[in-house]
Parts: sequence; C-alpha cells; structure tokens
Amino acid sequence: MAADVTSIVSQVALAYGLPPWVALDIMAVESGGNPNAVGDNGTSFGLFQLHKGGGQGDGYSVSQLLDPLTNAQIAIPPIARAYKEAVAQGLSGFQALVYTADHSGHPDEVGFMPSSYESALYKAYKSGGGTDNGSVPTGTALDTSLTGLQMLSADAPQASNDPLTALDNAMQFEGISVGSVLNPGAWLVKNFDALVLRVTLCLVGMILILVGLLKVIGGGSASQGANRAATIAMMAR
Repeated sequence: MAADVTSIVSQVALAYGLPPWVALDIMAVESGGNPNAVGDNGTSFGLFQLHKGGGQGDGYSVSQLLDPLTNAQIAIPPIARAYKEAVAQGLSGFQALVYTADHSGHPDEVGFMPSSYESALYKAYKSGGGTDNGSVPTGTALDTSLTGLQMLSADAPQASNDPLTALDNAMQFEGISVGSVLNPGAWLVKNFDALVLRVTLCLVGMILILVGLLKVIGGGSASQGANRAATIAMMAR
C-alpha cells in the first residue's frame, strides 16, 4: 500500500474525527489500496470502490473517482457517521469496524454482510494490531502488509466442504458469531431493521393464510346450509 495513499486517507479521516485505522481497513478490503481499482463489472472505482448508478459515485466522473483524495473525501464522511453510531452504542474494536462498514455502504445492504467480506475486514484489522489506537503511521504493519490483498466480491460468500466451516460461514452471513451468541444485544442492534422486516413479512403471510382458511370454511358452511334448506323444501312438497 503506497505511503501517499495511506497518508491521504489518514488525513481525510482525521479531518472528520474518524480514527484512520477504520478507513484504512475498509479501503484495504475494497481495493487493496489501489487508487486505480475498478470493480463490479466496471461500475465501482477507486480506493473505496464508489459505485456509479445508484451509489456514492453518482454525479462524479470516473477520473474524479480514481483520484485518491476525491475518492476519500466522498467515502469517509458516511464512514465517520457510522463509526460515531457504533461508539454511541458501546461497540469497539472489530465489532465497531464491522458495524461501521455495514452502515456506510460497504459492502452493500445493511445487515447482510457476506462472511468473505467480514473475514477480509478481520484480516485487515489484525494486520493493524487489532487496536483502536486512533492513528496508523506510515510504515506500520497495516501500511506494508496489505499490498496484495485482493478485492472480494460482496456477492460471493466463501464455500466449504467442511460442515462446521460451512455453518460458520452461514452464521457470519447472517451477522451471527460466537460473540453475538454470548452478547445477543449487539446482534439485535446490528440486524434490527432486517429482523423487523422479516418478522413483518411472516406476520403478513400468516394473516393472509388465516383469512384464506376462514373464507374457505365460511364458504363451505354457507354452501352446506343452502343445500340443507333446499332438501327440506323439496321434502315439504
């Protein structure tokens, strides 16, 4: 990772009150620190892979998005806001990093972070020492060890033939880990919106099924009553 890129991102992060390591870790996963990176079939650009066509890259030219300073200035404000939310909720360290990425458009939909992306975040986090030191000076492990980190697709969770690994990947895809099992409150905070949506859809489905059953039962009873009345009328004749 080039020292100038690290310096640019760190300076922009500090200007928004964001510890540089947070921005640098997310950047490492998105582009490996390559300001000329192009992903998502030619629609995402630069250090933070800003997406054109409905994403944070809308309204900017490709040359602007490939400029390290411009790219960082666009990407870091929402990252800084998400990090402040994480801290306000009592999150720190890797949990704060995951929340920040998830709530600032990295990789995409809130509450549905693929395990491959989360694993890459963890590697970046550990490469920086795994501490909230507030800054990452040039020449540290984070600055030198992530040069070869390749972009990971947000749509390609890791597969495995090992049942336990596959289960772990599936749990991580849903935002569940051993830590979240021991601390379910953190998982609920992270996935609250998605959980509410799922519960709402389930309730609506159950209501529709119940209404359908009542209509069938009510229709059958009315039909039987009409048949009986007709039979009695014929007998009376």
